[in-house]
Order: sequence, then structure tokens, then C-alpha cells
Amino acid sequence: MKVGIDLFNISQHGSFMDPATGRDVLSLYEGKSIIICANSFPFFHAGYREAWQLLDPWEVARLAKLNTTFLFLGASDTEGLQAWL
Repeated sequence: MKVGIDLFNISQHGSFMDPATGRDVLSLYEGKSIIICANSFPFFHAGYREAWQLLDPWEVARLAKLNTTFLFLGASDTEGLQAWL
């Protein structure tokens, strides 16, 4: 299996927006699988956040309609994630 993987470090950028294009990086993966490491990380001077908290709900819904699958790994706030979904 030759499977490619792209990495995007949200703790460096502070959002899912690509600084080069100004577009949500997830929009590049319509109909694919997206794995989000949902563990907590220091979010600049605003305390700790989990990556799922920074997702654009409209973009996630749009992608889900296009058969994009999401896998959230390592979420510490599982109740918050389930409520968000």
C-alpha cells in the first residue's frame, strides 16, 4: 500500500487556515479521511485547547456531506467533543 499523508501543525498556525492561501486546509480533503490528533495543547496565551475546538462547523458539515470521514484521536474532553458533533 502506498499511502500518502499530509501533516498540518495547528499549534504553529493557531487555526486550520493555511497562511499561504487563506483557505481552510481541510477543504483540500473532500471525500477523504481526516485524522485529527485531538489532545490538548497550549494555545498561545489563552490556555489549553483541543484541535476539534478550532474546527469550523460549517466546513466539517460540508465535508461530511461529501463523504469525508473524520477520526479524532486522543481527545481528553470526550463529552465536549460528543456535544460538538
